[in-house]
Amino acid sequence: MKRAVSVGPALLIAMLPLAPLHADPTDDELDPIVEKAALAARATSRLIVPVPLAGPQIGAGLAIGAVWFYSPRGSERPWTTGVAGLASSNGSWGVGGQHSMTLGGNRYRVDITAAYGQFNTQFFGVGSEAGQTNESIGITQTPLLFQGQATMRVANNLFVGPRLRYLDMQTVVRDPESVPPDFDISDIEEERHIVAIGPVVNFDHTDGSLNPRSGTKINGQWLFSLTALGSSADYNKANLTINHYVDVDDKTVVGFRGSLCAASTDAPFFDLCLFGSSANLRGYPNGQFRDRASWAVQTEWRRHLGGRWGVVAFAGLGGVAPSLGDIGDSTLLPAAGGGVRFEVSSEYRVNVRVDGAVGRNSQALYLSLGEAF
Repeated sequence: MKRAVSVGPALLIAMLPLAPLHADPTDDELDPIVEKAALAARATSRLIVPVPLAGPQIGAGLAIGAVWFYSPRGSERPWTTGVAGLASSNGSWGVGGQHSMTLGGNRYRVDITAAYGQFNTQFFGVGSEAGQTNESIGITQTPLLFQGQATMRVANNLFVGPRLRYLDMQTVVRDPESVPPDFDISDIEEERHIVAIGPVVNFDHTDGSLNPRSGTKINGQWLFSLTALGSSADYNKANLTINHYVDVDDKTVVGFRGSLCAASTDAPFFDLCLFGSSANLRGYPNGQFRDRASWAVQTEWRRHLGGRWGVVAFAGLGGVAPSLGDIGDSTLLPAAGGGVRFEVSSEYRVNVRVDGAVGRNSQALYLSLGEAF
């Protein structure tokens, strides 16, 4: 059984883009983390947190993040500036920075991210069959990422705007002689330059972005990588996530999440749709299942036990496919698990979570500040 550990503390907001093999963090992942960190520590101007990490992909190590909170001219939504770094026992390392701000009375939002690192990890291949074999090869990836977006409020709770992303990715197979004969690595060892632009849409009609008890949240993006802008290939990739929350009683909340991803034919392997690097389907090593399309649905039962303690139970189902039209034929990937919650801020309802999950022949442990979705 393969084991994976995912560490997603809110103060490591700058490190999200550096997650191995995950080139395109979505607003659904970034925005709540920024707000959770800012509001939970609003009483202070800065916060620094070390986080131990371990897992089969990058070994054991330590991540350290620092974030500053401030409200220029009495901004309704706190500005945040964060930096982070990590290093692990297998030689992986990364550094990054992130800045978020609001203008015009929270009518405009601007987010900027930069990251660089080197990760020694595993590549399982592309497609459901490749993931089920559990065979992988060792690769070293060196990503350099710059990303910025500006959104404007066009209606109540609805923000729309453009995103620009630059990614330089170098990949090297660490031991070419050990690669199985039937393992296709022809498109791996190439340096890729990605310059992509496209729209993002964020809709949040929940009762609070930190730990919602009711309402709906929708995030979507559609980025186009263009050779006319300097990209190595023309392709596009779209992501859509929908979260819905039901307030059952004063101690119980049930959350539902659906996600859909699609990438066109020429998308590089590191920018395909995959599981393991986000909350879309917990219980799988990062990148074990990847293809040009993916889908996932899950539900989570959250129960407050008393004091600062709570528990959760969750289950999900998903799959990957060569295209959206083939999703109906995808191999089903089940996932289930449970976890413990400890409330670190009663004012803003922010929890530290420890979740354990199982998938198809895999296990995963998640340590994080804030809920999975």
